[in-house]
Amino acid sequence: MPLKSWLENLSSPTLMRAGQALLAQQAVSMLACDTEQCQARVQDGQHSYLVTLAEQSTCECGTDNQGGCAHMAATALAWLQHSAAGLTTQRKASKTASAQASAGPLRARLEQHSSAELAQLLDTLCQRSREVSQQVTLWLERRGQAPAALKAALSQMLGRAHFRDYQATKRYVASLEPMLDALHELLAEGQAASAAELADWAQQRLIKVLENADDSGGYLGELMGELSTLLATACEQGGMPTPALVKLLAKRCLEDEWGLYTPERFAAALGPQGLQALAEVVHQAWAKQPSYPPGSPGRQGYRGESLDSVMVELAQLIGNPDWEIAALSRDSRCGYQCLRAAQAMHAAGRVRAAIAWLEQGIRHYPDDTRQHVCLARWYWDDGLEQEAQGLLWTHFEQRPTLERFQLLRQYSGANWPHWRAQCEALLSAQQAYGHSVLIECLLDDDGLDATLPRVRAEWLNASFLEELATRCMADHPAQAIRWLGDLLAQAQETASNPAYHDVVRLLRKLQTLLPEAEFAQRLADLRQTYHRRRNLMLLLNQAF
Repeated sequence: MPLKSWLENLSSPTLMRAGQALLAQQAVSMLACDTEQCQARVQDGQHSYLVTLAEQSTCECGTDNQGGCAHMAATALAWLQHSAAGLTTQRKASKTASAQASAGPLRARLEQHSSAELAQLLDTLCQRSREVSQQVTLWLERRGQAPAALKAALSQMLGRAHFRDYQATKRYVASLEPMLDALHELLAEGQAASAAELADWAQQRLIKVLENADDSGGYLGELMGELSTLLATACEQGGMPTPALVKLLAKRCLEDEWGLYTPERFAAALGPQGLQALAEVVHQAWAKQPSYPPGSPGRQGYRGESLDSVMVELAQLIGNPDWEIAALSRDSRCGYQCLRAAQAMHAAGRVRAAIAWLEQGIRHYPDDTRQHVCLARWYWDDGLEQEAQGLLWTHFEQRPTLERFQLLRQYSGANWPHWRAQCEALLSAQQAYGHSVLIECLLDDDGLDATLPRVRAEWLNASFLEELATRCMADHPAQAIRWLGDLLAQAQETASNPAYHDVVRLLRKLQTLLPEAEFAQRLADLRQTYHRRRNLMLLLNQAF
């Protein structure tokens, strides 16, 4: 699955935490989703961005970072949640249908036997299967109404934390379903306090299990998410007094690395006063962290970053923009954090402070396109058109790319001829180094016909030249034949399997352009010249 692969390859914990924060704010609106691609709209501050995740992922925020952005991370996390929810529903429906299909005939046959016979059978099964023994013990203790005995039965079922591979983790999770059923029964019977206490205790045990397990299938994480939801529901039903819940969450959410105790999840149980009390306790712990303004040395620490995310979430829930801005700007050792803090300032109406902060971020992290896009938009909205254009020109001058060329054009208005001439002059002066970017920009601005006379094939890399030749096949076949022939001559000189595949691909394109006799002669010459290259001959025989 491309989306899951994208998420697994995401190397920045900063982006992952930012994506989790956006997801917790319910900022992701899924538009379309299947197993191969996903499209969503992500609300970030005052701005909304369209995100597409597929083989070629894009986001309207304008990032040119190959590692993605927080909006992509949030969309991928939402997609995983969507997929997990679908799989959970399918598994539960399948399990229920299977149980219903088999229970009828089997139950009828069991009812024909005496209780003593059934007890003997159950005792034998318990001796043969540890899992059955644990489930029966749990069932008995649940009926016995003894909290300590029930906890002991759950403890036996949870077991010890040790390494479990993928299959062992999957089996382990399946064995814990009776635990969830027992806790749901407690809740349904009005024993919310017992359900809340046992759910939190079990969650802490499972966190240790998760730290030592291969949960790449997400089975254990899914179970723990259900357990957290159950805990929150129990608290909403009065399972824990608000002061006790505040004390518990103040401890748990500061240690939480898995998103199991997020303030948003427990907001309904806490209520406005509980949220305010929790925010004040967390703020005291957060305030002890050192501050790192833009340009500070070092890298963001995961512990501090996690605490910042909790503080931001609480500040948003209680409507305190000062705390939100302070938490977002505490550690500004990367461009994206500068951007998030500035957007929060802007959303709070502090436009001048937001612009000044983002200007500072750009000075220290000039390669982050997202900052330039945001600041240019603010300049433009404020009537500072020349400042917006100058900012984007400097951004293009530092590292010319097609994307930065397009951004400059977007904000140039009537001044576009001037800025385009500047771009052309800069790229032309770089000769071979800037020629590929120059041709990309001209193609985007003028189209193929006007750009072809400016192309110097010897200054283009092979992949770009092939792409250009392919675009010429319909309306400029002679030019396409010339360039494809040059590329074929280069490829056939290299004795390697990747080069042989390149030869076959180029020949297939030439086959659609050349007369049949001419192509046949070219193919025959190639076979004669390189007849000793067996792998090449094999590929040619398969293709033609």
